[in-house]
Amino acid sequence: MAGIECEICLNYFDEKERRPKNLQCGHTFCLACMETSFAKGNPLCSLCRTPHNAETIDNIPFNFRLEELIRKKYKQSQSEIEEDEGFSHGNCLQHERNRNYFLCQTHNVYVCAECMLDEHKLGKCQLKSYKDELLERKEELKVIVDDNISSFETHVKGLKGKTCSKDKDIESATEEIERLQLLINSKKEEIKKDAEIREKYEHVLMEIQLKIKSFESDKEKIDNANKKRSILNVCDKINKEKHSLNDWLLSSIKNSKNLSVYLHMLESEDTMLKEGENKYSKVDLKNSYIHINALREDVRPTTENIILPHGIIFGLLPSNPTVFMTISASDVQIGTVYIKLTCPPQWMKQMVQLCTNLKGKTFKGTNFSSVSDKGAEGERIRCKQYVENGNSKSSTNFIPSLEERTCNAGRKRGDVQVCDEGPGFIIFTREGTFPDTNRVMLGHVISGIETVDTAIHKHTFESLNISEIGIALESIG
Repeated sequence: MAGIECEICLNYFDEKERRPKNLQCGHTFCLACMETSFAKGNPLCSLCRTPHNAETIDNIPFNFRLEELIRKKYKQSQSEIEEDEGFSHGNCLQHERNRNYFLCQTHNVYVCAECMLDEHKLGKCQLKSYKDELLERKEELKVIVDDNISSFETHVKGLKGKTCSKDKDIESATEEIERLQLLINSKKEEIKKDAEIREKYEHVLMEIQLKIKSFESDKEKIDNANKKRSILNVCDKINKEKHSLNDWLLSSIKNSKNLSVYLHMLESEDTMLKEGENKYSKVDLKNSYIHINALREDVRPTTENIILPHGIIFGLLPSNPTVFMTISASDVQIGTVYIKLTCPPQWMKQMVQLCTNLKGKTFKGTNFSSVSDKGAEGERIRCKQYVENGNSKSSTNFIPSLEERTCNAGRKRGDVQVCDEGPGFIIFTREGTFPDTNRVMLGHVISGIETVDTAIHKHTFESLNISEIGIALESIG
C-alpha cells in the first residue's frame, strides 16, 4: 500500500481532511499534516528539507493524479466485491447504499468498502472479507459434523456386535417357544394377536421418541429448514398412528371379556416414583368414553391382564383433553362429571398431572371445601386441596411460571375456573356476574352437570369427595 499513505502520519489519503498535497520537491503529504506544518511556521519539506515558497496552504496544489489513482482503486475493490454479491452481510448502517463485504476484527463489526477509508482503515484495523469469514465458519462446522458422524458410526458398530452375540441365545430359545405354542388355546391366541399389535405400536413410538431425541441433541448443528421439515414428518407420522392406537385400545377393552387393561408406570426421570416402585392405571369403558384412571400403587394386575406402557396414552391426547371425576357422598357414588380443558398450556399441564397422579399429586380422595350462593345466582362448589402421597396439601401451584389472565366477569352454568389461589377448581352450576374476577378459566362441563346439582342440593359438602379421577378419551369406532 506504499504511495497511498502520508509519510508523516502514515494514514491513508482520502477525499476529506487527508487529501494529498504535492510540494515543489515532488513529495506528497496529507492536508492535515501540511496544516500542522504551516501552523508551526515550517516552510521545509519534512523528508528532503527543501524549502518551498508557498505563503498559505491554499497555494500548495493537490496531487490530483494520486487522488484519481485512489479513486480507481476504490472502484476496483467495490467492483470485485459486487461480483460476489452472495457474500455480504446486509447494508452498511452508516453508508446505506453500500453492502457490508468485510469484517472488522478489531471492532467486531461488519463494514463496507467506504468504511475502510474512514473509521476502519486498513492500517489501524484488522480486516477480513465476509466470504473468508463464512468459509472459516463452514470449515469449523464441517469438523464438528464429521466428528458427530464418526461417533454415530462407532455406536452403530457396537450395537451390531451386541446383536450378533445374542443370535445364538435367540436360536436356542426358539425351539422351546415353538413347543409351548402348541399348548396355547384359542383365548391365548387372541391375546397373542393383541400383544403383537401392541408390540408394533410400542416399536413405532420408540422409533419416534428416538428421532425426536436425535433432533433435540443436534438442534444447534442442523439447518433450521431441514430440522423443521424433519419434525413435521415425525408429527405427521404420530397423527397417522393416533387413530389406529385409539381404535385398537377400544377394541381390546370391548373384546377382552373377563380380562382387564392396565397402563404401567415405571420409575423414570419424568415421575416422582422411588426406586423399585411401580404404579398402574386401570383402563375401562364408561359412558362412551375410555377412562384412563389415576395411577395407583395398590393395584397389582395379574399375568392374565393386558398391560401397556403408561406413556402410550399421551400419544392419544388431543390439544384440549377431557378429564373426568366421580363425585361420591359418604362412599356412595353420585355420578361422573366430564370437563373439557380449554386453559393455557401450563395450567393444562398442572391439571392433567393432578388428574393422572403422574407426579404423586392428585385430586383423587380429596374433599370439597365449600358451596357458595346455594340456590342463588352464581351458585358454585369449590375444591381447594389436592392429595400428595396420601396427605392433603394446601392449595399451592407446583408448575412454574403460571400466569394469571383476566377473563370475562360473567360465569355460565358448567364453567370451571381455578380457585382463589393455587391449583384448586370451582364448578359453577348457576349463571352469575363477578366484577372483580381475575381468574384463569380451566374449561367447561360437557357432561354430568346434573351430578353437581345433586351433590350441592341433596348432600352436605362436608360429605362430598372425589372418589375417582382421570383422563377420558372419546371412543372412536
